[in-house]
Amino acid sequence: MDPYTNDEQALVHALGRQIAAERVAKGMTQEQLAGIVGIAKKSMTRYENGERDPQLWVIVKIAEALNIIPSQLMVRAEARRDEDRAARVRGL
Repeated sequence: MDPYTNDEQALVHALGRQIAAERVAKGMTQEQLAGIVGIAKKSMTRYENGERDPQLWVIVKIAEALNIIPSQLMVRAEARRDEDRAARVRGL
């Protein structure tokens, strides 16, 4: 059984896509970001694909590596989730 509600899972996916967008905007590869954070590239891939929910310490390290504060990363991910929800409602 899935431990997350649909809304929580939507946020995990949005967070992953936001991490990827921030990383690309900084000109970094997954491997580079994973190395800075201290995790395996495979883990970074899973986070960005929304397959795994990063622990708080990972979110903090990712945000630091991307030169943003963790709350900024989460607010952007929440906005992305809300945009996705609105697009689904509109049928896009």
